[in-house]
Amino acid sequence: MARRLTSIATSLLLLSAGVACKSKDIDPASGVSVHEAWYAAAEKAEARSDRLKRCTSAPNPPGLEWSRSIVRALCGDNRTLVIEAEELRDRIERADWSGLHSLYAGYLRRHHSGADPERLLYRAFRTAGWSGPEELDEYSRRWSEAAPDDPYASTLRAKVLMEQAWAIRGERPAREIPRERLDAVRRLAGESSALAERAILAEPGLLPAHMELLRALALSGGRGRSAEVLAKAVDVSPSNYYVRQTAIHFLSPNWGGSMERIDAVIRDAQAYGERNPRLALLKVERDSYEGAQLSHRRQFGPALDAYRRALAGGPEYSTIESAAWVADMAGRHAEAAMLGSQLLRFAGNTAERLASRAYSWEKMDEWQRALRDYAGAAQRDPGNAAHPYRMASIHHRRQNFDLAEQQYLRTLELDPEHTEALRGVCRMWVHLTLEPGMAEPYAARLTRLLPEDPDAWLLLANVQHSLKRPEVHATARRFLELAPADDPEFRDPIANIMRFLGEE
Repeated sequence: MARRLTSIATSLLLLSAGVACKSKDIDPASGVSVHEAWYAAAEKAEARSDRLKRCTSAPNPPGLEWSRSIVRALCGDNRTLVIEAEELRDRIERADWSGLHSLYAGYLRRHHSGADPERLLYRAFRTAGWSGPEELDEYSRRWSEAAPDDPYASTLRAKVLMEQAWAIRGERPAREIPRERLDAVRRLAGESSALAERAILAEPGLLPAHMELLRALALSGGRGRSAEVLAKAVDVSPSNYYVRQTAIHFLSPNWGGSMERIDAVIRDAQAYGERNPRLALLKVERDSYEGAQLSHRRQFGPALDAYRRALAGGPEYSTIESAAWVADMAGRHAEAAMLGSQLLRFAGNTAERLASRAYSWEKMDEWQRALRDYAGAAQRDPGNAAHPYRMASIHHRRQNFDLAEQQYLRTLELDPEHTEALRGVCRMWVHLTLEPGMAEPYAARLTRLLPEDPDAWLLLANVQHSLKRPEVHATARRFLELAPADDPEFRDPIANIMRFLGEE
């Protein structure tokens, strides 16, 4: 479909799609990122087919020289393939309980023999790759109920219940969460705790069960047992990193612990550093506490600097994750993109991580890179309307209207009540491509979803005015009833509407 442009200077409504400001890492003379060589090296590594080489060949962020032994260990953690959700679903469908037990028992044996990378055992309890949380809940429950004494079934179910509990709880302090939600969280955490303890009793070396028990106790009022649970895990696996990492999170001051308790865990782990280089990352997480406090006070620039100081000790994942977020919040999007690349490097191309990096690219006007990452996120998470919406917004701003329309409509196919997509596609059709007839049903839907939003009524008035609909007068009056007269954003539209109604 051919697209035409027109001025919107005389429209009743101005487009709200903003233009991203140029990031400070853009050279004003050339218009090219000063970090382009780094981005190119990262993309070259990401294009490699070998999972281990893709990770080990990726560049570290500028200024951070990480230990090769730590990098190789972390890269190995995600290199080896493990059971996927599809196979797990199929085995549960076939009621292959003995086969599942044998498969997971093999993972456990290889873990303690040192044949598998440390994290593979934890990755085997798949909560990613399902069609949604409902499917994951159903299949984990089916396995757990069919094999109540199987420690692996109990561990997966405990993990699923904890994900549900954290989804309900959110990130706010407990004092800000309604009582009924806290009760639901504690109920789920209590169920998870019982399942994890049952799994540990049956198989003491099952470290993912120890991890889920730590997480469950944190939300069910049992944080005082964290040291006890950690001690049992260390007894069966003295050099383990991932259970220690979980423990020090819940031993922090944020959870009623202290830095002294964290330091004690770090000191105990030092004896096993040669055996497991990942243990050096415990101090990185400890040192990231300063950045977390600054971030909590919304001092994002100093927080990023503090996180970078902590990351000098190594690529600890949660610290990189926090640093990437505060980098975007501080407007340092080039750093956010480079840190986001490290998250993809060490955890793989997940939809969440691709979308996060795409946001950083978008804020830097790196449109093609942003679109590539959003498309990757959409491929991995096809039911999430956020990804096509972001692509639609980019194409809209770039005046690629055919592509914008495709992505807006895909967004609304996935989420018919996505109000920002409705708003965006209607504005494009009315003000830029001159197709108000396309916009009419969508603008009407927007007013039904947002009956008190003056902007929605103004958009519908624009549509109806262009189509010479008689109901435009009632729509315009509804806008005047809702629009705040003292809001500068509505000053001109109110004047235009009043002039229009005065001509009746």
